[in-house]
Amino acid sequence: MTYYDDIALPKKYLIKHNFCLHLHDVILSVFFECMEDETLKGIEIREENIKDLEVFSEDSNTDLIKWLYNNAYENEANILLKRRIFHAMLADFLSYVLEALKAAEKGKTAIAYTLLRKPFKDNLLYFEWLLIRGNELLSYVDNGEIENYEVGSVRRKQRAKMKLILSKSMERNPFLDLFEPVDKDFMYNLRYNYNSPYSLELMWNNANHLVTTAKPIRTKDFNNVFLTEEDFDNHLDYFYSKLPFLLLYSMGVILNLYEMLFEKISDESKFYNNILIKSKWISILDQDKGKELLVGILKKLDALPIYCEGCGELTEISEKDLDRVLFSWFVDCQKCNEPIPISRYFFL
Repeated sequence: MTYYDDIALPKKYLIKHNFCLHLHDVILSVFFECMEDETLKGIEIREENIKDLEVFSEDSNTDLIKWLYNNAYENEANILLKRRIFHAMLADFLSYVLEALKAAEKGKTAIAYTLLRKPFKDNLLYFEWLLIRGNELLSYVDNGEIENYEVGSVRRKQRAKMKLILSKSMERNPFLDLFEPVDKDFMYNLRYNYNSPYSLELMWNNANHLVTTAKPIRTKDFNNVFLTEEDFDNHLDYFYSKLPFLLLYSMGVILNLYEMLFEKISDESKFYNNILIKSKWISILDQDKGKELLVGILKKLDALPIYCEGCGELTEISEKDLDRVLFSWFVDCQKCNEPIPISRYFFL
């Protein structure tokens, strides 16, 4: 299923494209979970200071963050600030990713690359920074030290720290076992190193400028103006060789942040969601292996339960749903036949 009915995207890219749309929707469901579940928005205040809270509640004009800092609740204030940054940047991240995917469907490869630059070069770094050195990032922002957290400045002047943040984030990624063995500088080279042969910087700069002089992407005439069919295919090949991996990695970072800032995800939830995500991931690499993996899991479990909001009943995912699970957004309820969306994170 694509976003548009009339698409210019060649059929051979559809499985990877739909997987990317699926991951977008799964991450979006995590975003909504943070906003809609009222129990996740609060913070816990030590009971011995309950009188301080009574004073605070009497003055509705008091700024909560300032009050927390002034009353020795620095950790709680930091959590709330990190949540605000996380929410705002995640909404921005998702918007750009979706628009890039929509542009790719229309065959607008230069626009798609341009739109991916910000979420994966800027937003994702701040997610990783929040995860690994969140208090440091807050301090820079609070003190207005823009040069210490502006991405270009960090890449030029604090490269070692940037590499450390990226490598530590990769080490903690819950989907690390699905990635090919990568060296510690892989994420840096992919997103920031102009001299790396597989760097996205090459495509981003090529897409953003009509003329480029850097040796790896030196312009022949004008960039992305006189594209041949071979150029178009090469752009799409590279796009879909990197985007599924980057989105899966990003989802791992976002899930880690969710656990750090809101609540722990139960082992049951992780197991359930990993079945869906990992089988889909393997299927974009090898459809037969993806089906084999899912069949093996379903046989061990007999079936995979799923709740239908349409009829309010518990139904199940079985072997007959293989193609739907691996390549679609829905499975049909076995009791009411209504579609049940599976492009979301299931919090059990």
